[in-house]
Amino acid sequence: MIGAIQGATVAGQADGGVGTDATQLSGPEGVVVDPNGNIYVADTVNNRVQLWPLGATQGTTITESGLNGPTGIAYDANLNRLFVADTGNNQVIQYTLSNPVVSAVVAGTNAAVPPNPLNAPTGIFYDAPSDSLIIANRDANNIIQWFLATNTFLVLAGDPAGTTGTALNRLSAPRGVTLDSNRNIIVADTGNHRIILFAFGSPTDGTKTGRIIAGTGAAGNDD
Repeated sequence: MIGAIQGATVAGQADGGVGTDATQLSGPEGVVVDPNGNIYVADTVNNRVQLWPLGATQGTTITESGLNGPTGIAYDANLNRLFVADTGNNQVIQYTLSNPVVSAVVAGTNAAVPPNPLNAPTGIFYDAPSDSLIIANRDANNIIQWFLATNTFLVLAGDPAGTTGTALNRLSAPRGVTLDSNRNIIVADTGNHRIILFAFGSPTDGTKTGRIIAGTGAAGNDD
């Protein structure tokens, strides 16, 4: 029955309390779980990344140095790397989860071809076969694929120039992105109130059209 399933708080305060101590979160926008059940949280308003081990009653700060409104978060199980969309700084940071944790900017301000194509990156997805990040580039209204080995990028969907719109080759403030089992790109096209699917690969010049798989393009709560 819809509405009958109850959840359990696994990180933060069950009563919704906010704060900065180890038992609290404030406006978290991203979460990912590693194979051991450890929970990594982009604690957005607190400008930090928190690790909540499985069954823990408080978190441990992975990093809070220099972050500005982190949102999206992704995990690479092969190399034990965490990727965080440092949204306010227009970059993505990689954290190698060694002891100590090693951080590096891997997308954005270190672009091989300036200027920086990232503008408020939010949702991110790590694609292991290509060792790349798929990035919902919110304020540029497009989806970027960033190749980690070569520090280069492609625009997979939306307009490379950042133009917004409602046509099926345009996006408006996309905030989430993932790949399905067929490597189609699934985008939360937030400003257009829809979920849109694009085929992976060419063209990358802004002409690629998607198809709507959820939503109508108008805000609402109908089934």
